Amino acid sequence: MRKLLLFFSILTVTGCSFKTVVHPLPYQYDGNPDEATDRFEIHDVNDYIFIDPDTSARLPLSYSNGSLYVLKWPNNDPAWTKNDHFINPISKIKYTVNASVKYNSDVEADEFTVTMNEGGSDSVFAFIEGLVEDATVYYGENIFRYSALNFWEPEVKKVKGPDGTEWHHFPHGGTWSISFNDVIIGEIIQGSPVIDKSGIKANYGVSYTFLFIETIDEALKTDFINTFITYLALVDMEFYYYECDPYYPKGEACPGSIKIR
Repeated sequence: MRKLLLFFSILTVTGCSFKTVVHPLPYQYDGNPDEATDRFEIHDVNDYIFIDPDTSARLPLSYSNGSLYVLKWPNNDPAWTKNDHFINPISKIKYTVNASVKYNSDVEADEFTVTMNEGGSDSVFAFIEGLVEDATVYYGENIFRYSALNFWEPEVKKVKGPDGTEWHHFPHGGTWSISFNDVIIGEIIQGSPVIDKSGIKANYGVSYTFLFIETIDEALKTDFINTFITYLALVDMEFYYYECDPYYPKGEACPGSIKIR
């Protein structure tokens, strides 16, 4: 479920003309986003960006990735830890996300821990139980649950259009159900924004579209941003832990900075 960055270009062959159509959502998604009562989007294009549903303003979260520390324990089972920072675009409050994982030999299982703190406070505002397939975020007195439903690879489809062959590009993505205090109130669709660069449209980065079956006030939107960013820190930590070799950190499976202690 690790987010991917996909670049598509127009295919040109001598003597043939092809039209490229780029879509923001996976082709397998059969819902209708326009039927949602309320919605907002978070894009990940070099930074997490909140798309204001009323003004379409793009508000950055100023997300700062910390180094990934790999700590060697006496039994040679490493512990991984990473601390990131972001600013909620609605409340303008700065938060720290602390993610860690280690193997617990007593229960023979990997233990993931993700918490969120406000600014320099030691008080835990949010913590997660579960894994990326089904995670519960305890945030103050409220409970947010993110349950993965589907996961789809990118797809390119050839379609006969009125003016000739069309190549339709669909991004990597999937869906989650989202619950608030044990009541399902909507879903999230992962796709990829369509960006026009130099007259060429292509998928760049990742989009998360939140679709709600009821109206969400600003305070709850603020909380959804905080808890989902905390959930994404769990997604990243799981990916690094299972896919990244810290002793050979080159490649997409590892973050930019790794420090071994």
